[in-house]
Order: sequence, then structure tokens, then C-alpha cells
Amino acid sequence: MKRVYWMILTVAMLAFGFGTGCLITDGNNAGGDCCVNYEQCETYCDFTGACHQQCWFEESCTETCGGTGAPDNNDNPTFCYNNGDCAGADICIDNLCRPPTTTERGDAGICQACETNSDCVDPNALCVRLGDANGGGETVCTAPCGSGCAAGFECVSIAGSSQCLPVTNAESVRTCANIPALECVTARDCAAGESCVNNVCEAPDDAECSASKPCAGSDICRLGECVADDAPECTSRNDCATGQTCEAGECAGGNETCVFNEHCADGAMCVNGTCFSDCSADEQCGRYEYCRQGLCQPQECSGTADCAGDEVCVAAICQPACEPNTSSDACEDGYICTDGGYCDRDPSVECRTNAECLRAEICIAGQCESPCTCNADCGSGEVCNLDQGTCEVPADGGPQTCESVCDCVSGDQCVEGACVAG
Repeated sequence: MKRVYWMILTVAMLAFGFGTGCLITDGNNAGGDCCVNYEQCETYCDFTGACHQQCWFEESCTETCGGTGAPDNNDNPTFCYNNGDCAGADICIDNLCRPPTTTERGDAGICQACETNSDCVDPNALCVRLGDANGGGETVCTAPCGSGCAAGFECVSIAGSSQCLPVTNAESVRTCANIPALECVTARDCAAGESCVNNVCEAPDDAECSASKPCAGSDICRLGECVADDAPECTSRNDCATGQTCEAGECAGGNETCVFNEHCADGAMCVNGTCFSDCSADEQCGRYEYCRQGLCQPQECSGTADCAGDEVCVAAICQPACEPNTSSDACEDGYICTDGGYCDRDPSVECRTNAECLRAEICIAGQCESPCTCNADCGSGEVCNLDQGTCEVPADGGPQTCESVCDCVSGDQCVEGACVAG
């Protein structure tokens, strides 16, 4: 009987498996080390098939928080967007590199992105990773349970403290996506140029006006500046959003979808179906835009707290976060995981988007090439997708009738209105 019991128990455990809960990242402890608390969970099943789960925390620590080289002279701290911008074990707090033992706090509220505990505005909050031991998921701030957790959150014991975390969804995953009780989680939830500060949208310090700070009299607020109600929308392209042009005092265009660079206005390039204005300096871009990789790109973040929990702020752009020196698949094709823990362009790849090619070229499999305009431009048995400028194998075998050789599958000939094998 005992033998049958253990056989059933073994089969049941194999069937239900061992699960790993959320990975809790204790961003920086009192000694300044970066520590990770792994919430390990195992499922046990008895001979009746009834199962229960048991969870516990295990901690491992490293000596640095991701930076390299000698630490800063903290009498004159370096400007930073993320920890990777700082040297040694220094961490980035409010855009300045600080020692990991700093008492300074960041502005991140619950569910906002963080790299260490110090990024969280509440001194009793923790920086946690809602994911697995392989580095997936969102790295965000918790909030102490205190008098209770807001709707969509539950109180969980983490490393000896009680913290509010998002409740698990139908797939038993904790995520900060779609939390209705919060005004903002990232800067994308706010107006252009605003940051998400402790879950509230705030305009930059140099903004003359904002939604909560209206202009005097009949003036209106336009991108943080008070202007007369009848003032022209623009006097140059710099006054418009990237991809737009200034025509007769009004910003025009910018909503076009594109495949080729030629689909955009002069001075703009196509990136993932959207036109972006080209540039060589920040001054050529609009307010709250930066010149990055030769294109005017909207300011997405002033720090990592403005990004999603699985991103890092790099030069005012939210980039996917990744685990250096691992086989992380967080980076898309054409990008690699840097030592700073974010995805950046792979220097061995010529292009990732059409904007990195000449205006008359498109990016195909990482190489800049001229788009096809006729089936005969393609390899044998292929046809040209004129909407994309790329060659592909036809699913239906290809056209049978023709007016010219361009109408036939590459390699075939057009003879008396019919495609025949060449």
C-alpha cells in the first residue's frame, strides 16, 4: 500500500510540477549591496490528488549595482538616467549618481519602475521584480501595507515586511498593467513633457504652465508655454511634433502611415510605420524632443521611474531591460544586452529600420537594400510585395496571366498573355 501511495505521490508531483513565484528584488540593503530575494514555490500533492503550495524566500547578493569603474566624487555628482550611467557601485537617484548607502529617495510610487529600493519614494517600500529567476517581468516599487492596500493590490510578506503587490491575474501572474486606481504608472500616461512622480503627472520645473497650473487671462498653455489664444501654432518645424511640418502657421501631417522613407515628408524618415523628422542636433527638434540616432524622438522619460517596469531610461528614451551576460530574449533582433542592463543597437547589424538606410533603400534582415519594384527583381519562384518592397514566395503558386514579365513569378516568361516556365 505504501508503495502505491508513493508512486501516486510521485506521479502527481510530476504532473503538477514545481512552480516559481515572483522574483523579489531587494534593490539595495543597508550595506549598499544589490540583493535578490527569490520567492521559491513548490506544489505538493497527496495520494488523493489534493495539492497545496508552499513558498519561501531565498536571498543572494552582489557587490555592485551594475556600474563599473571608479565611483563618483559625490561632492559633484554626475547626471544620470539610470544606474548604468554611474560608476562603481553608485546608483542613480533623481538624475544624480549617489553612493548606494545614500538616504536620498527617488520619486517612484507603487508599480513604478525602479532599480534599487532608493528609487522608491516611500522609505519603507521595496524594489521588487514581478517575474521569475531568469530576469523576466516588471521591476517596480511596492508600498507598505500600512492601513491597507488600494484596489487591485494585496498585502504580501516580503523579507520580513508587509508590502502591497498587484493581485495575481487569471494566469497567476502579478503585473502592474491596467491598474485603474493609479493616475499614472509611466510618463506615457501623462501629457507630453510631463513625468509620473509618485503616481501623479507633473510638468517639468521649467514649464510655465500645465494642466494644474493654467495661464493668466485668455492665454492658453501649449507644450508648457503660455501663448496668446490667436498665436500661430508654429513658425518653424521645431514648434511641431516629430514627423510634422509647419505650413502657414499650422503643424501639418505626422499622422501618415509609412512603409518606405519616401512616404514621409522631406526631412522625415519611416520607423515602424511612423514618420520621424531627421536631425543632427537637439535644437532641430521640437520641445520635449531629443535628437537620437539622427531622428527627433519624443522625450519618454527623465528617469527609469517614467518607464514601464520592464524598461530602463536611457538618454530620455525607455529601452527594454535585460540581464547582462545571460541568454535573455528581452532584446529584439538587431539589438544586444549591454552591461548597463538595457537593449541597445548591435554594432554588427547594419540596420533595424528603414531610417538607418538611404532614403531610397529599405532595411531587409539587417541589411540596407533597394526595394523590389518588379517580380523579376526577386529570386526564382518569388514575387515582389509592392506594398513592402520585399520578395516572398506566393502562397497560391503565383499569377497565371500577364501583360509583362513583371506580372509572372520570377523565372517565368510572359508568352501571349500567359505565364510559362522560363
